[in-house]
Amino acid sequence: MSIWKQNTLVKKPKGSNTIVENLARVRGIENLEEWLHPTSKNLHDPYSLKNIEELTDIVIESIHKGEKINIVGDIDSDGVNSCAVMYNYLKNFVEDDLISYSHSQRSKGHGVGTVLPDLKTESKPTISKIPEDTDLVIIVDSSSNDLIDTKRLVEQIECKVVIIDHHEMELDNVHATVVNCQDGIYPNTQLSGSAMAWKVCKVIDEKLGTDLADDYLDLASVGLIGDVMSVEPMENRYIINKGLSNIKNIGLKSLFKAMKTDLSNGISVTDISYKISPAISSCTRYEVIENVLELLTTEDKSKADELSKSIVKLNEKRKKEESDIFESILPFVDNSSGIAILISNEIESGFRGLIATKISQHFRKPAFVLKPFESNGKVIEYSGSARSYGKIPLKTLCNKSGLFTFATGR
Repeated sequence: MSIWKQNTLVKKPKGSNTIVENLARVRGIENLEEWLHPTSKNLHDPYSLKNIEELTDIVIESIHKGEKINIVGDIDSDGVNSCAVMYNYLKNFVEDDLISYSHSQRSKGHGVGTVLPDLKTESKPTISKIPEDTDLVIIVDSSSNDLIDTKRLVEQIECKVVIIDHHEMELDNVHATVVNCQDGIYPNTQLSGSAMAWKVCKVIDEKLGTDLADDYLDLASVGLIGDVMSVEPMENRYIINKGLSNIKNIGLKSLFKAMKTDLSNGISVTDISYKISPAISSCTRYEVIENVLELLTTEDKSKADELSKSIVKLNEKRKKEESDIFESILPFVDNSSGIAILISNEIESGFRGLIATKISQHFRKPAFVLKPFESNGKVIEYSGSARSYGKIPLKTLCNKSGLFTFATGR
């Protein structure tokens, strides 16, 4: 039985209205002016986020004690921006030698388990592990459900752990203090990790009597757009409008310049979706996430310009490779059912999601790009990436089908 349905008109259009007014009417938007120009009144009370008082008190205590703080972000655009929000904000309060960030790479997987201090790693791709003398680990955009790895982290270096996340929660992570918009009564479950990080910074601002968090709204908005979160919640619309109207980050400015973006009419969501976010993601796909993390956290304009040029060059390489791969695999896509499937050993993990997106758009249906795994000459499982089409809740359908051992993402 289907668990999704086609949208119906909320109200019928009127012939006397403009096109914009009619679009707003059929979508149930009653106050068009507010919809187009949201204000800070559209923000929800951050104190309605479960555990935010406790989490911010832990961070502030570490600041006052001069403890060593390490930030761990996820390995995508939102994770990079989340890490940059927290790192740049906290640098206002702590000395440079007391704050750092750690990162994994795409091929090593997600979550704090990929950067634990005791992991044995090769020289390439570069993994930046959590320092063993860390007092507080702040995990952003990740690890709400990483119960085992969080426990391992606490046991290895006896540190405090706080998690700022937005992914669906399936476990009660008792080894960390978790603030997650999916947990509790918070009205907006469509915040990104970077927007959640900004909300936490706003509460720290209030407690410390400072006014610094809004300087990082540009990063929060880029992460929110890059993670393809819904722009229907008015809170998200405010963050995006406010953030894109005042770009302060040196790295973002440099990247816009390197991409020869015309900013005479301001910055649009399209500029982020089709230029900036793919460029950021190219670093994660080619396993040099450290380059974009440095870009978004540097205070050196010359360094930012140098990094931006290399990132743009890498993104051009990504676009050509993506196009070549898509053209070569298209004849081999199984399009005989309600989904499109490609099974291949040739597509690297960093490109499976991109190719799944292109297949989905091409055939106008959900798409899977899978790699087979064998044992004793027989395929025992398939693993890879999938992309939905329209508003089909693909992850929910996968989990309810009984055909998948694990399905995550959005």
